[in-house]
Amino acid sequence: MDESWYRSILTICGNPAGGWNLRNEIAHGFIPAAGSPAAALLFQCVIYLWSLGARPQNVDAGMEAEEDQA
Repeated sequence: MDESWYRSILTICGNPAGGWNLRNEIAHGFIPAAGSPAAALLFQCVIYLWSLGARPQNVDAGMEAEEDQA
């Protein structure tokens, strides 16, 4: 994960020393609902983390394996 993304997600979701700490605020019911700006930032974090999902190491190797099976 890129350092800038790490810092952004930490600040938005879980930084008790400063920042928004939305995870704690929402999970413990300190705020009844997240507004549009908070929801947009959380959605952006989720999409970024989702994009880091497992991907094949070598796409060409996967294609060669499929050709061998045929």
